[in-house]
Amino acid sequence: MKDYQKTIISGFEFLPAFASNNYIEIYSPFAQKVKEHFSYRNLDISNLKEGSIVISLVGMNFDTKDILAKDIKSYLKQIRQELIDDLINCKRNRINYL
Repeated sequence: MKDYQKTIISGFEFLPAFASNNYIEIYSPFAQKVKEHFSYRNLDISNLKEGSIVISLVGMNFDTKDILAKDIKSYLKQIRQELIDDLINCKRNRINYL
């Protein structure tokens, strides 16, 4: 029998997250933004002491997990770009003040 707990969901390799069949862990500093963005979905979200969050996928059917995983990947890509843009703007502003 296949160990479903260790089945890894693909597509998260270059994102600040780890996804398995039972949960998706989102790392800081992205965790809080993801938690706020998906709070309306009534998901089982737990905070970790490192600043990460874990979104439980236990009890969800395959289609629901797939839709949620795609939504989270898309949002992570979006906020990753926003954080990069903010960092670049911050560096530009510092250089202008010198």
